[in-house]
Amino acid sequence: MRESLKRFTKQPDPELLLSLLQQWFDGETGQLMLKRQQALINEAIAASFGYHLLQLSVDPRLQLCTNSRVQNNYQSHPLASSGHMRSAFDQLPFDSESLDVVLVHHVQEYVSNPHTLLREIQRVIIPHGHLIIIGFNPWSALGLYAQFARFLPDSIWQNHRLSSCRLKDWISLLGFETQCCHFGYHSPAWLERSDKPALKRFLKQWPLGGFYMISAIKQQAGMLPIKPSWKRARDPFAGLSPVKPRATHYMPINKTEKTPLYKENIV
Repeated sequence: MRESLKRFTKQPDPELLLSLLQQWFDGETGQLMLKRQQALINEAIAASFGYHLLQLSVDPRLQLCTNSRVQNNYQSHPLASSGHMRSAFDQLPFDSESLDVVLVHHVQEYVSNPHTLLREIQRVIIPHGHLIIIGFNPWSALGLYAQFARFLPDSIWQNHRLSSCRLKDWISLLGFETQCCHFGYHSPAWLERSDKPALKRFLKQWPLGGFYMISAIKQQAGMLPIKPSWKRARDPFAGLSPVKPRATHYMPINKTEKTPLYKENIV
């Protein structure tokens, strides 16, 4: 039964999957979600700075980091058109510790091995670099719909169902410290259209949105040299003086006489 379900829910061809994802992002639901995601991305990268930023997205057409203050912005995709780099997501053409910011837009959900992707990203990010991950939230109304839609042929929901808690655990093992985790695209839709600041702040922390955004910083464990703790001697020349043998006082024992161990005071 399980094998038949696996064959039935087999992920489509990469080129077909790219076409299906682009059609979904061009639709009404995809455009509304991209609008919410773009607002959170702008907040996350507002405090980011450096020389090199890399965007990894399932849709190579998207320009998600146009408001970044980082000098050089790159995009990479295995099926990218001219103007962008073409490389596998888990084999990035960058030196180790060479990127200041990396944005991962739903890539971890469609690669064959998400662990390999995260290890590769950890390799290319500099210490104290910024990592931003965006993914579909399985614990939402959209996630509930995807649970049933994944059995449809040529469905985009035949992907990895990765929650924000699981991703935070994975990146923490790679040395990343999560700064914040925000959510967006809540149901019903009138919640998103509200202009009340208090409600907007609440929705960002409410873990039932259709997508999540994790912002993390790569930490580097510092090494402190272990110094011996020397004690100051009372006498500064104690180390230079010869060691005197300890005097031992003993009394020869006469076997014929029994000497008392102590003497009593005789009045």
